[in-house]
Amino acid sequence: MAADATTGDIRESDVDEHHDEQAAPKGAIARALDAVPRLLASKAHIAWLFVLFVWIVLLAAVAPDLVSARTELILGNYTNVTSAIGACIAAGGTVTAVHHLRRQSRISEQRLKLEQERHAIAKQSHEMLRELHASQLGGATGAQDA
Repeated sequence: MAADATTGDIRESDVDEHHDEQAAPKGAIARALDAVPRLLASKAHIAWLFVLFVWIVLLAAVAPDLVSARTELILGNYTNVTSAIGACIAAGGTVTAVHHLRRQSRISEQRLKLEQERHAIAKQSHEMLRELHASQLGGATGAQDA
């Protein structure tokens, strides 16, 4: 875990590597469920839903004969398509928010560790200065007594 010596900033790559090392292994079902929001928010899925929206809603308004009831039954009607697009947008926002919150949490943890280390070093140096000062006072008193 490397930090910039002048500012104490932690590089994002270091935080991501550290998080990957601490992550507990997940089962296949848990990994599959974790992938659902990312799949819903993928550009390919949103593009497919947009094509469906154009085909079912806009094309049906212009040329109703091109979109049959069977097509709507199989691919969904305008309500299903628009709600699916909304779900994709929400999933994308959630994925982004969770990513940023986890990253901020990891960075905050690392900053706390750095502050604790800095505090320990400052405390140790203070103790050493106190001992040095005490030994110098003891030496000066002994020289005056002689």
